[in-house]
Amino acid sequence: MTPRHLILGLQHTVAMFGATVLVPLLTGLNPSVALFTAGVGTLVFHLVTGRMVPVFLAPASPSSPPSWRPRRRASL
Repeated sequence: MTPRHLILGLQHTVAMFGATVLVPLLTGLNPSVALFTAGVGTLVFHLVTGRMVPVFLAPASPSSPPSWRPRRRASL
């Protein structure tokens, strides 16, 4: 393992944390659900592709609340 591998692994970890934990926290969703569905999606992807492509599927924008969700109105 080279220092380059360590740097790339750290970068990947930071990116996946933002997509899998931070986005649900910011949008009011449960991060546990995002982690679970990311894991299930990754397992299904590996089953379908025969483990030919290394990938981790993380929810990013699909985990945001629907646009039809009522928003709070600011009080004047």
